[in-house]
Amino acid sequence: MRRTFLQACLAVELLICQNAFSLESRTGSQSPLIKEIKNGIELTTGKMNLRVQFYDANIVRVLKWCKGGSPEKLSLSVTMKRIPVIAIDVEKNDSMLVLSSPNLKIRISMMNGDIKYYDRAGRSVLDEKGDPTFFPLAYGSDSGFSIQQDFKLTGDEGVYGLGQNQDGYFNYRGRREVLVQSNTNAVVPFLVSTKNYGILWDNYSKTIFEDDSICTSLWSDIGNNIDYYFIVGNNMDEVVAGYRELTGRAPLYGKWAYGYWQSKEHYKTQAEVLSVAEKYRQLKCPSTTSCRIGIIGMEMRIGEGCFSTGLCTLIRERCATSFTSCISISCFPSGQRLDRRRQSTPI
Repeated sequence: MRRTFLQACLAVELLICQNAFSLESRTGSQSPLIKEIKNGIELTTGKMNLRVQFYDANIVRVLKWCKGGSPEKLSLSVTMKRIPVIAIDVEKNDSMLVLSSPNLKIRISMMNGDIKYYDRAGRSVLDEKGDPTFFPLAYGSDSGFSIQQDFKLTGDEGVYGLGQNQDGYFNYRGRREVLVQSNTNAVVPFLVSTKNYGILWDNYSKTIFEDDSICTSLWSDIGNNIDYYFIVGNNMDEVVAGYRELTGRAPLYGKWAYGYWQSKEHYKTQAEVLSVAEKYRQLKCPSTTSCRIGIIGMEMRIGEGCFSTGLCTLIRERCATSFTSCISISCFPSGQRLDRRRQSTPI
């Protein structure tokens, strides 16, 4: 009962906000408020608030929130804390704000906050389409908004990314993808376009990417704001470099880590694991010591009659030959926390 009442109150509040915006748009009774901030601006219309801030000459963060929402948020993905001072030109007239950096130009409608992106040569890169959506909702004691932002893509561009998905598609044009972390699905809400731009959608709830004949949209189940980063480059590699600048530069592993990894749900017996390791020795695979074969058992019942605690030592003794390739065995004791009891021994 209390939850239903809270949802009704939030819905009425949003409806009042929307009606007020429509009236202001027709009568012109309220002028948008503009505030210059470091590397950007904040714009307040009758319907929502917008913050556009450059994090680099080719990276801009866009934050949108309505009444009842908030711009405050602790990002779990973006590690870039210090924003350098960037030379940003700000131009404005009665209907438009224009923000320009050495690499990117942004046109913002002062009526509704709609954004259009251009490269440094003035060529159109991407347009937002229509007003963003904020729909109030509550889950128990937690309340917020389901959010959606629509974009207008050109007909000839492809979009890639979104993490590790299992449906076999490479280009996501004309596709609908549910971005939820699950077994074999590793979600990364970042997409790149053949027009050499990228979008990092910074929200951690259930998210849906959808592209159809009407628009391309990103929707999330709950949040206090719409928060995304737009990155432009001369090629896709520069776009990915911008993503790494925001989220942190992960170093590459040594060559030995990029060998073949054999993984299965479990091995039934200790003899089965030994036979796999011995077979690789016979085949002389891997062929050099610069890569490694990994044999991963998701569940090995150590100490329950199937595997002994001396498994890794035994494998080392049985597989020791003059051939110096590297095989590693990972053992996960049944019923134990994997991060505490994992054993991994190279031989």
